[in-house]
Amino acid sequence: MEPAAQDPKLTELGQKVLSEARARAAEATGYDSQQWRKRLAEKFPSKLGIEAHAWQLDVSEAAFLGVDCICIAGTGSGKTMPFVMPLMVELDKRVLLLSPLKVLQEEQARRFQEMGISAATINQDTFNGALRQVSPDSMTIPSVF
Repeated sequence: MEPAAQDPKLTELGQKVLSEARARAAEATGYDSQQWRKRLAEKFPSKLGIEAHAWQLDVSEAAFLGVDCICIAGTGSGKTMPFVMPLMVELDKRVLLLSPLKVLQEEQARRFQEMGISAATINQDTFNGALRQVSPDSMTIPSVF
């Protein structure tokens, strides 16, 4: 399922911003967008059994490159995946995903774990004092799960 049609001007602007981010990353680090997207497109089906949509790859790459992203799509369209997809190819990365409902948190954590992605829910039911040890400088979370 693809997200609803977008305003062409917004789509064009989004592609321009992504293109500029790719160029900056390529210059600074030798980043290869085509190679990264290829690796991600290969990993996605092995984890989920379906092909990634082009818009998911775009949003995932933008988030990976540090571009602020908003993804508006209907329930069940796959809008959560772009934000965790980088973890399929960049194993040293971490993602903080906020979900408003405990049942959604639990479902997402379960699905990510099934894909081999380390995940945990943190809410009033699961919070413990060890989580207060998060270092704002390193954003390292101690092993408490």
